[in-house]
Amino acid sequence: MGKRGSAYAQLSRNAPDLYPYAVYPAADVCLPIARPSSGSCVLLSLPKAGGQDWSIVIDMDEWVELSLSFPDFLWTTLQGDLEIPILVDEPSFEPVGALKP
Repeated sequence: MGKRGSAYAQLSRNAPDLYPYAVYPAADVCLPIARPSSGSCVLLSLPKAGGQDWSIVIDMDEWVELSLSFPDFLWTTLQGDLEIPILVDEPSFEPVGALKP
């Protein structure tokens, strides 16, 4: 996750209009949580001020924010009911890192 965040930080400095979301390890960020076979990046967006729920942000050459919890996003995606083509192959799961306290 740190490598992905560092890459996003560099890209954001070079083209801020193309990278509107800050990514971990920056403050007030999105956390990378999945890398689909489509090459996109799925991020979990921290709640905004005012108690808004967490949401899903997808970087797929354009940024899309979905008002879904992660479990709802995962279920909808695995059922094939998500209108955005995230999965192009059968899903597989692998650890990509760990958050440290």
